[in-house]
Amino acid sequence: MMPRKQSTAAQKARQRQAATGEKYTIALRAQTSGLVRHRPFSARGAGWAPIIERAEGQLSEVWADCPRPHWEEKFGDLCWKYVPADAPLDVWRVVRVAVKEASGTCQTCPSPGRKRVVWDWDSNYGWVMPWVKACCDVCYHVPEHLRNDRTYLNLVEQYEEAEREPVPVGCCVAIEEVASVVWDRFDQGGVPALLTKLGELRESMRSRSPHYDVFSGHAVVLAVEEACAPLMHRVWQAGVVSEPVLLAAERRQVLQAIDGMLGALSEMAAEERRG
Repeated sequence: MMPRKQSTAAQKARQRQAATGEKYTIALRAQTSGLVRHRPFSARGAGWAPIIERAEGQLSEVWADCPRPHWEEKFGDLCWKYVPADAPLDVWRVVRVAVKEASGTCQTCPSPGRKRVVWDWDSNYGWVMPWVKACCDVCYHVPEHLRNDRTYLNLVEQYEEAEREPVPVGCCVAIEEVASVVWDRFDQGGVPALLTKLGELRESMRSRSPHYDVFSGHAVVLAVEEACAPLMHRVWQAGVVSEPVLLAAERRQVLQAIDGMLGALSEMAAEERRG
């Protein structure tokens, strides 16, 4: 007699779905071996690994002396901790693309994902605290007895995106908003108003993260550099070259203001390393 063929996890999940009415992804997770154990700040995972590898390859191309990045996860966003303040502008563009790609990819597997509130696991203490991770439906798990925890529910309200329109995440938000404010100031009051705004942003560096993450100092500097590029440099568009908007003396003033922002950011990063 031929041995009976064993049902696969997918087949068992379909049977469970038919019997209980559960979603297929929930039924499939119940049939797979073990649950995904999420760890705070860790950027490791089969989903983000190729994104990080691709970004590091591009970083080595645009910056010959690029140090090995220290990648972290912060509330579902990929970030590069301790970015050197003298990194070229192309470095920020590479990191920005990687951050955006990671925000739509499950960290654990290469499936499409989104920000989900999970519970972090510690082998010594068990379920420790709620945290935000980029997850697909299969890798997402919240213990039933912790679903009514107040901290968990607050994070769900703040981060879950199931019922909302997609919005820009992480540094993309900072770049778009800061660039818009910088242009508005210049349109309203010219170079004096622009320099005043850049001075305000320099002072705000003390309250910002020196890492490349949500509304970080690096994201703000990148936003300012992108917003000021048409004012400072020639622009080629549709075969037509437009000269810089600002005069040479004004360009020097703006460059000094941006250098001041970078200097403040560098000091803050150095203080964090010492602390």
